[in-house]
Amino acid sequence: MNIAETVAAGVAVLGRAHRSLRRRDISVPDAASPDHHRAVIDAMGEGVLVQDTEGRVVLTNSSARGLVGIEQEYGPATLPDGWSLVDAHGEPLSEDRFPGRRALRERRPVVGHVIGLRSTAGDIRWLEVSAHPITAAGGHQPYAVVSAIRDVTVQRQIEERLRMESRLLDSVGQAVVAWDNEGLITFINKAAEGLYGCTPATVLGTHIADTISPWIAPALLAEVIEAADAGRGWEGEIPIRRPDGSTIPIWTTNTPVFEGERLVGYTGVSVDISERKATDALIAHRACHDPLTDLPTRGALVGLIDGHLSSDSGSPPNLSLILVDIGPLDVQNDAFGHEFGDRIILRCAQSLVDAVHEGDSLARFSDHTFAVCCSHNSEESSSDTGGYGDRLRAGLARSFRLAGIDLHLQVSAAVVSTTAEARDAAELLRWADTALSRARRDGTTQVYDQTMRDELWRRVQLEILVNRVLDDGRVDLGYQPVVRLDDQQTVGAETLLRLIDAEGVAVPAREVIEAAERSGRIRELGDLILRTACTDAARWRRAAPEMAIWVAVNVSAAQLDDPKFSSLVTHVLDAAGLDPSALSLEITESALMRDPVRSAALLAELKVGGVTLCADDFGTGYSSLAQLKALPLDVLKIDRSFVEGLPENLEDVAIIQAIMALADALGLGAVAEGIESEAQLRQLLELGTACGQGWLWSGALSCAEFEARLSSEPMVRCRRPLAPDRSGLAGVSRS
Repeated sequence: MNIAETVAAGVAVLGRAHRSLRRRDISVPDAASPDHHRAVIDAMGEGVLVQDTEGRVVLTNSSARGLVGIEQEYGPATLPDGWSLVDAHGEPLSEDRFPGRRALRERRPVVGHVIGLRSTAGDIRWLEVSAHPITAAGGHQPYAVVSAIRDVTVQRQIEERLRMESRLLDSVGQAVVAWDNEGLITFINKAAEGLYGCTPATVLGTHIADTISPWIAPALLAEVIEAADAGRGWEGEIPIRRPDGSTIPIWTTNTPVFEGERLVGYTGVSVDISERKATDALIAHRACHDPLTDLPTRGALVGLIDGHLSSDSGSPPNLSLILVDIGPLDVQNDAFGHEFGDRIILRCAQSLVDAVHEGDSLARFSDHTFAVCCSHNSEESSSDTGGYGDRLRAGLARSFRLAGIDLHLQVSAAVVSTTAEARDAAELLRWADTALSRARRDGTTQVYDQTMRDELWRRVQLEILVNRVLDDGRVDLGYQPVVRLDDQQTVGAETLLRLIDAEGVAVPAREVIEAAERSGRIRELGDLILRTACTDAARWRRAAPEMAIWVAVNVSAAQLDDPKFSSLVTHVLDAAGLDPSALSLEITESALMRDPVRSAALLAELKVGGVTLCADDFGTGYSSLAQLKALPLDVLKIDRSFVEGLPENLEDVAIIQAIMALADALGLGAVAEGIESEAQLRQLLELGTACGQGWLWSGALSCAEFEARLSSEPMVRCRRPLAPDRSGLAGVSRS
């Protein structure tokens, strides 16, 4: 029974009691006396307002007068000046909509009706009114109405704040669920409804554990509930099963809520991380996969190999690595564009995908190299990995047609197997690179062995040695005397590179040059040799000016590619104080023929500078007479391979005879190298060769040793110059 009903019943009981007492001649106040009714209703905490059918106030208590602002206790119900009544939405409330009027009109109670009392300042006091009509005993027509009034302003403010908070929580993307300290769910927002597939009607008031148990795995549920029971927060990823049967990952943060030190509940905030995980997975995939072929990258391959090598299986890993190299595609890229080169790589990648064994891992190792990691779990045994590599190489080496263009790739392969000595992927890959370098030379398949590892170590040591020499700016050179064959007078010297390794062993010049090329410092090395040789030659000429000694220096292909090489030569000669006629630049036939037009232009510049130009190792290349004629050469150097067969090998005799005839016809001098016997000397003299060098006279000498040789040598008159038109290179007689 509500307040209005209670008051109405109380009014009726008081009336009957008073009438009964008066019939028994007991003196009591009038039952309808307002004093008696006021005494009853003033004891009530809520406002009570009794009105007749005309709306006049019959009875009020102090609470009602305070709430409504009515000053009079009886008579017309009038509000303070400027005050007005509004409905629950803040709109003006007409008199016929007053709760008391409606109760009288409809002859039924109007319960829990909210109206507002707006002051002149615009503030609204919210009141909850329940009106109950009063009907005489046995009658049907109400003669009054009693209204119970309660101030709900604070409640309305709280409700409005809660609605605002609810709207705010509904607007966020995270799912929010709240439950009290007994585990009963008290709130879920719209995002939670969508994420979990539930509604407030189905979950509010239910226990959190019962509600979420169908969604998550039992072990994870136990972990979450344990943290809640202990009053701790919890955070982590939860795979949840949705009502449609799908599973999605969410990230959940459960936070305890306290009032003071008392735990009153929890708030759980969750977000669907499916897209984030998919993005993370895509980023992770792209980080370790080649964007063109979608094959694993070198980094991914390293991780795979390290994983195999660090396995705790108790036995050495049975692993092999095959590198398949299709060679640089510079020509194809330049001729048809990089997109065409990409198509070649894609075709090769697909071919390897189809060819590798199941269980093997294929990766793109570098721009034009693929790698196959074999764990030998397939039918291919480790001993047959070399044959496996051969088959992969042969599959790519076959000619094929792409976009109407016939192609043939120079494919090579390297194979290396793990042993107990393979510490990590980096070491295994170094071994594979070493074998691949050897395989690239002739387009074969090379299986790595101990000798290759020794070669790799030596290469590394040589590169360190070369870098040290270049950083110090000092190089040790040897000089092999060049003599006139008819009188064996020293006329010049060929510069030879002499480097001593850490064990005191002389390093072959070819290996030093290869190390400088690998280090990218071959041009620096050539320039340092040129400066040192010119400085030493200037020293000899100052010591024996009458001998007019010259020095020959080999020029690398890298130096020929330097557009400033001619200027460098001039600068070096000036710095050393050496006459240009005392310098002979020896250039291999193969280097000259790489770009005959460019070579001719460079040689012309050098020729203007006054130096002598010599074609080294002549006869071993593939130059034509027309190309040779176009080059401004001074000297042909006969390769030792033709000299060593003299005098028995008639073919060598014929070749040297032809070279001499060509030199005479073109007005060039000739020098033979590799002379080691008197018989070879006599044969060369018969063929008309003017100068030569070899162990018959001397090996390479230091600068000081060569100078001492010059000072101890008797002077003889020159009878055949090295170059007919270059007297500066001829021996001269003592006067």
